[in-house]
Amino acid sequence: YPSTRIVSSRRFQSFCLLALLTRNFMQQTVVKASEVQTCSSSATSLFLRLSSTNQEVKFKCGPGLQLRAKPKNDEMLWGNAACTKEVDASSLTFTPPTSISKSESGYSLKVKSDALLKTPFTVYFLCDPTSSSGGDSGSKQVIGSGSSTTCLIQVSVFSQNPTPVPDANKCKDGQVALAITSTTKSVTFGCNERATLEPRLFEHVFIEEQSQSGRAAATLEEKEVVLQALVPNSSLVENAADTTPTTVGYTLSCPNLPSSAQTFFYKCVPPNPPSVGSGRTGTPQGCKVLISVEKRPDSDATATPAPSGGEQGIVLSSSFMIVSMSFAAMVAGNGFSAICF
Repeated sequence: YPSTRIVSSRRFQSFCLLALLTRNFMQQTVVKASEVQTCSSSATSLFLRLSSTNQEVKFKCGPGLQLRAKPKNDEMLWGNAACTKEVDASSLTFTPPTSISKSESGYSLKVKSDALLKTPFTVYFLCDPTSSSGGDSGSKQVIGSGSSTTCLIQVSVFSQNPTPVPDANKCKDGQVALAITSTTKSVTFGCNERATLEPRLFEHVFIEEQSQSGRAAATLEEKEVVLQALVPNSSLVENAADTTPTTVGYTLSCPNLPSSAQTFFYKCVPPNPPSVGSGRTGTPQGCKVLISVEKRPDSDATATPAPSGGEQGIVLSSSFMIVSMSFAAMVAGNGFSAICF
C-alpha cells in the first residue's frame, strides 16, 4: 500500500506539472498571436502571415512614421509595395486603433470567420514619415519601398487549402533548377522548414551580373532587382504547403512571358548559415532556387500555315481563270471603244 501511494502521488505531481506547462504554453501562444509588431525606419520591412491557425496580426508604425491611407473602398487593400494597386480583401477585416490607444493597440488585420479564399494573395501597408497631411486619413506621394525613411509591411494571406510542393522542387541543400515555359506559366517550390526565403520582399529577385573592378578579371556579382522588370505581370505568393503551419511553399506565376529569356534566383537561408570549412554541404548562403523563364513564342509561330500541294493547285487554277477573264474583258472593252470611235 505505501508503494501504491507513492506511485499515485508521483503520477499526481506529473499531471500537475503537465497541466502547468500546458497552461503556460497556451498563455505564451496567445500573447505571441496578439503581440503588436512595430514597423520602424531602421527595420525597413515587416513580414507577417495570416492563415487558418493565425487569423489576426497587429502592427503599428514606429516613431516618426504614420500609416499611408488605404483605398477608399473598404473591401480593398493595397496589392503592391508601392501602394498604388488595389486588391480584393473582402475576406479580411482591417481595424484602425482608437486615437487614445493608437500607440499601444496598433492596427488589426483579421480573417473573417471561414472567409479564407481559394487562392493565396498578398497585401501591403506602408509607414511614411509623419507630416501635416496624409497618413491614415489622407493620401501621400508614393515613396519607393527601398527608402530608408519608410517601412514596408508585407502580409501573406494563406488560402483555405495548402499548396503542396513537389519533392523535386524542395530546395534542401546546394541548388534546385526550375523552369517556367509557355505551357506551365508557373512553378511551386519550397525551402527547408526552418529556412527563410530571400529576398523577403516578394516583388524582388536575385540576379548575377558580371562586374569589372579595375584590372581584375570579371566576376559574377549578386544583385537584387525588381521581378516585374524582368518578367512583366509576374508575381510570387506564399501559402501553407501542408497541414503544418510552419511548412510553407511559394508559387511564382508568369502569365505573360518576357520578350527574351530570363534567369534569376531565390535563396533559402538557414537560421545559422554554415561557415566555410564547417564540413556541411551547400554554400554558406544556403540553397539556391534557380529559375529560368523562356521567352514568349515568336509571332511567326502563330501565322497561317502554308497551303498543301492540292490546295496550291486549286489556288493557281483559280488565279489563272481570273487573269484570263480579266484579259478577255480588257480586249472586249478595247474593241467596243474602237467601233464607237
